[in-house]
Amino acid sequence: MMRSFVLSIIFLLASASAYAQGAGGCSCCKAPGVMAPPHGGIMEHIKNHQYVELVADTGRIAVYLLDRDLETLPIDHITMTGKLRLPRQQKSPLSVEFKPQYGCFIANINLDERVHRYALELTIKSNTDIQKVKFQVEPGA
Repeated sequence: MMRSFVLSIIFLLASASAYAQGAGGCSCCKAPGVMAPPHGGIMEHIKNHQYVELVADTGRIAVYLLDRDLETLPIDHITMTGKLRLPRQQKSPLSVEFKPQYGCFIANINLDERVHRYALELTIKSNTDIQKVKFQVEPGA
């Protein structure tokens, strides 16, 4: 009886240790919450081990495309559009136009300074595919 109890405890500890070391997950990509965004924004994972980082200031949004090592990807042949929706707003979302500048995409937005949160859906188009990513943005937070 005691021997089976000791063996079950050892098994539980070994399986918990393997789980904590990541044996059950993908070792090739990192979770966005575990890494620090290189430009101080918020990150979301997209396919092919890439990330999108959004940096929002009052009146300006910058979006960076990053590889799995958080290095900035080239944005040649890529276009980006966005749809901005304010909380409790029933109207259709506002279109946001992004322009490539300085290795990232920049958009200027004119929002009432009382706006403290909004949803932003980005559509990223390349020669080969289209990807969508959503952010909940709190400027200045």
